[in-house]
Formats: sequence, C-alpha cells, structure tokens
Amino acid sequence: MATVAREHPARRALGLARRDLTIGTITGVLPAVVAGAALVPLVALAASWLFPRGVARLAEPDPGLRVDATALVLGTIGTALAGAFLLAVLSALAARAVGDAPIVRQRLTGRASGRPVIALGASFAADPAGAGRRSQGTAAATAAGITLGVAELISVAALEASRDHLDANPHLYGAPTELVRQSNGTFGVADAVEAALRTDGVTAVTRHVFYDDDESALEATGPAGAARVAPAAFEIDRGGALPPVVDGRLPQGSDEVAVGSATARDLGVGVGDTVRLDTVTGDRRDLRVSGVVVLWSTEDPEHAFVVQPESLPEIICAGGFEQVEQCDSVTVEVFASVADPAGREALLAAGFADVAAPANVARLAQVGSIPWYVAGFLGILGILGVLHAVATSRRRRRRDLAIVRALGLTGPRAAGALTWQALLFAVVGVSVGVVLGALAGRRLWTLIADDVGVVVVPRVPLIAVVACALGAIAACIVVSLGPRWSAARVPAAEALRSE
Repeated sequence: MATVAREHPARRALGLARRDLTIGTITGVLPAVVAGAALVPLVALAASWLFPRGVARLAEPDPGLRVDATALVLGTIGTALAGAFLLAVLSALAARAVGDAPIVRQRLTGRASGRPVIALGASFAADPAGAGRRSQGTAAATAAGITLGVAELISVAALEASRDHLDANPHLYGAPTELVRQSNGTFGVADAVEAALRTDGVTAVTRHVFYDDDESALEATGPAGAARVAPAAFEIDRGGALPPVVDGRLPQGSDEVAVGSATARDLGVGVGDTVRLDTVTGDRRDLRVSGVVVLWSTEDPEHAFVVQPESLPEIICAGGFEQVEQCDSVTVEVFASVADPAGREALLAAGFADVAAPANVARLAQVGSIPWYVAGFLGILGILGVLHAVATSRRRRRRDLAIVRALGLTGPRAAGALTWQALLFAVVGVSVGVVLGALAGRRLWTLIADDVGVVVVPRVPLIAVVACALGAIAACIVVSLGPRWSAARVPAAEALRSE
C-alpha cells in the first residue's frame, strides 16, 4: 500500500517564514531603493549652493545650475541596480538564516536574529495591516506625513535663517556700508565726509547724491511706458563701497544707467535696453541699461536710477559734480564702513547711524511664529500617523510575530520588529523631507527676496537639518515603544490560538 510522505510541520513553517522574510524584505526596502535612486539629483541640487566656494565662486564667469542629462539618467539607473543587488543579497542572507540551518539549531539569537526582525519590520512598514493595497496606501500616507512634517520644519528654518542673514547684512538690501549719515539736503555733508576720512579704522566712505523732488520727479520712458525716477550717483572718497548689482553692472559711461527691479518692471526694460529720460532742462537723453541694482532707501530697495557721477549734473542741474551739491532738490547721504569699535563710536558721535532695514524688509518679521506653529502641527500629525501604523501592525500582524517567536525568538526581540517598522518610516520620511524642505525653503526665499527687491542669498542651516532629522527619528522610535511593550507580553500560543 502506497504511503504519502507528509512534510514535517516545522519544516513547512520554516519554508513559509523564508518566503515571508524574502517577500517582506523586497516589498519593504525595494521602494526605498528606487526612491533613493530618484532622489540622488535632488540631493545634489539641495547641496549645490555649497559649491563653489571662495575664490572659485569669483572665478566662475557664469554661475548657475547645470544638469548633465546623460550622467543623471545613468547615475539613477546605476543606483537602482546597485541597491537592487544589495537587496537581493540581504534577502538571501535573511532567508538562509531561517531555512538552511538544522531545525534543532534554529533558535534565532545573537547576530543572526537581527536580520529576520529587520525583514519583518520592513514587511510591517510596507503593509501595516496585512490587507494588501489598502494597507499599503496607509503605509504610503504615513511616510508622506513624516515627509511633510520634516519638509515643513526645514523649510521654515531655512526661511528664518535667510531672513536673519538679510537683517545682519545691509549690503543685501542695497546699502554700500553698514553706517550712514542722512540729511534733508546737503547741510553738513562736507564735515561728515571729513570726519569720516580722518577717523582711524574707517575703510570706506561713499557719497550718495540723488535728485529729491517728489513734485517734479523726472520722467523716464521705456517699452512698457513711463515712470517717475530719481536719478542718483555714487562718488567714492575712500575704498570701493557701492550698492550690489544683481544683473549686469553699474554704469561705466555717460550714456548708461543701472535701474532697480521695480523700475525695470515699470519701464519694461532689461540689460541692454534703452531708456529715454527727460532732464530738468527739458532735454531728452537716451540711456542704455547696464544692469539691475539694489539701492537702499527707507521705503524699499527696488526703485533706483543710477548714472555715472559725470552724467548726474547734466541731468538734474548745470555744472560739474563738484558743484552738484549746490543744486536745488539734491540730497546727499554719506555711507561709511569702519573696522574697529573705537572708530565706530567716533562715527556715531559725528552723526552716523546704523543702516536700518527698509520698511518692506522690516515687515517680513511681522509674520512671527505662525509658520513654526504650522510646521509643528504637521510634525505632530506625522508622528501620530506612525503611532497608528505601529499599533495597527501590533494588532493585525500578531500572527507573524507569533510565528517568529515559535521559531525561537524571544518576545521582546520579536516585538522589536515594530520599532524597526517605525524606524523605516522615519528614515524614508526624513530622507525625502530633508531634500524637499531644503528645496522648498530656498525656492520660497527666492520668491520673497525677489518680491521685496533684495539680493537673493538663501540659507539652509545645517544644525536645524540635523536636529530635525534626529528629532523625527527619535520621536518615531519613542512612539513605537508602547505597542512594542504590549506585543512582547502576549504569549505566542495565545496569539496563534486567536487566529
């Protein structure tokens, strides 16, 4: 009589465990490998602001972002293939740890016990409830919640760091130096210049001469129409302090002009275009736009119409630049830079003051702490999402935990899969969130800086990035400890019997 050989139940359980570990590792880690390959160019983009540095940045004639499409595609494919190969090796090792050793030696302790726990945690992360697509959608939403919270926190930190950097650097909003002596006209200007020049430690002195008559402002005409402008010029008495140029250069000839960003928009001009200006005497001058400049004022740094010192008298009055201060409707500001505290105190006593941020720049601080509250709220939602996913796995995937415990794992070690699940959520969310947050913060600050007319210098603080990443990972691990402790206390036999 023929007999049918039956597979030993323990060996059958081992085979199923090997299959589950391999599938769990693939489904849990493969998406991260593919996402990592796709994120390589984003990471490079986020770090591009760090390079070049120093003299190399000055030597680059055309700075900007460049993308090599061939290298990008090949690098992404190569990263994905390398990650897939490593994944296959890890899956094979995890399966061998369970199925290839004799049954009597299958007590999963020591170093070998880590691999099944990690694989099981990856399986929990990919499918928290073990229900297929619906559960996988929950996993994706959980990872997206962590990503969104991290990205929001880093983007807000980048905005705050960029705004603080702007406040600390008056040159970014158009001031040639950090100290200015203002006046309602030209009274006392000569004394202020003389006092600055004879003060020890003063490295730069620049006079800003401009037409200051709102009722009879001069009219300039461009392709987009006419606009009222206040022609200005800078005369350097010491050093080389001049306002920053964001495009092109300052005028170098009598037929050139540098305009502010708002003035350029009003006139509809760019570098190389021509502007027609009506002078005080009624003549018309054609000026070629040589650049876009940021020029400090108490209101905004967007409106500017800067010409050569030799050209200014011909536009606003008769005479040379030496006599232009005697013309009507002319105001002179004196900018100075000093290298030591004693010289600074001397300039302050002579009537100089710290350059104050323009009104539109100062208003940026009125937002207050609202962005931080929003970012913190999103971060808390992400952490609660991880807690929900881990609690769901502890309840719906208890059979898997019971199986690995029946194979030899202790209760606390098997329950460690829940912590690995939370850690994988954190790693994926932090990896993507850091890159997206850095990109979003830089982009948002670029839009804000362009809108207020200052020099765009975004900052992404490394300390905030590290703190946010470590904080998110630690929070995810902490919220997993409760479900992990609860799962470790449930006897394996009771969990299997409940199924």
